[in-house]
Amino acid sequence: MAGDWIKMRMDLADDPAVIAIAAALQLDEDTVVGKLHRLWSWGDRHTTDGKARGVTGAWVDRYVNAEGFAAAMSAAGWLSVEGHGITFPRFDRHNGASAKRRAAHTRRVASSRRRADDAGERTAGAQKAHKPGAREEKKKEEKTREPDETGRDDQTCSWNEEERELVLALAQKVNAAVAVKPASRKADRSLILKACYLVASGKLPEDWLWDSVEATDNGKPKKNAAAYLQKCLENKATDNGQSLARLLAAVDVPEDLLDPEQPKSGRTRPCAS
Repeated sequence: MAGDWIKMRMDLADDPAVIAIAAALQLDEDTVVGKLHRLWSWGDRHTTDGKARGVTGAWVDRYVNAEGFAAAMSAAGWLSVEGHGITFPRFDRHNGASAKRRAAHTRRVASSRRRADDAGERTAGAQKAHKPGAREEKKKEEKTREPDETGRDDQTCSWNEEERELVLALAQKVNAAVAVKPASRKADRSLILKACYLVASGKLPEDWLWDSVEATDNGKPKKNAAAYLQKCLENKATDNGQSLARLLAAVDVPEDLLDPEQPKSGRTRPCAS
């Protein structure tokens, strides 16, 4: 159908898995990315959960015109080939309706933020050019909110209905992947909801979240999976020159979402830090 699309990273050709597939098949990375796009697009069109019964590895090789491609993908952990068919692992993280909704929402938020920043810069420039001294006075009058020692602004929380649905759907996947029960302690639920909100709002790359989820799953922490997940996210943020603590501190979670039942109402409720 015209307009259909799938989500792919811009730096996918640099991924170690792509490099490994290219080396195994003696192909260049750009060619591998093209074949992955072709296969993942097929999977998005013909499956809803990443499972294609009756499809074989040999068919995959023929479809992308590269012998051994299915085996190389399987070795990289990107395809499971079994007797009953093939499966794209973690399919719903990047494909399907929910993943596309998250990606589209993130783009809208980022675009809106850029427009607001541009408008603010133009307004500030005009005020500075035409009213010397007035801008500083205006800043003093409008400076009614100060960030506290954590860097968090004293502001009310307002998650719209779309954000609530996206965050809850993402949080349920994270909970299931790292074995954090919805009824676990409030701090764990708050951490996961905040991280998912940062992803939905475009302030935290979704790949960081899933990489951390996978590391937590592989590490299999015996005590607190949420704390292990937070440490993995902190490492990702630090490696990229950001502070996870500051990002998390800037998010207020609606109090009703901290309830183990996690209702899906779109109404705005009181927030908890």
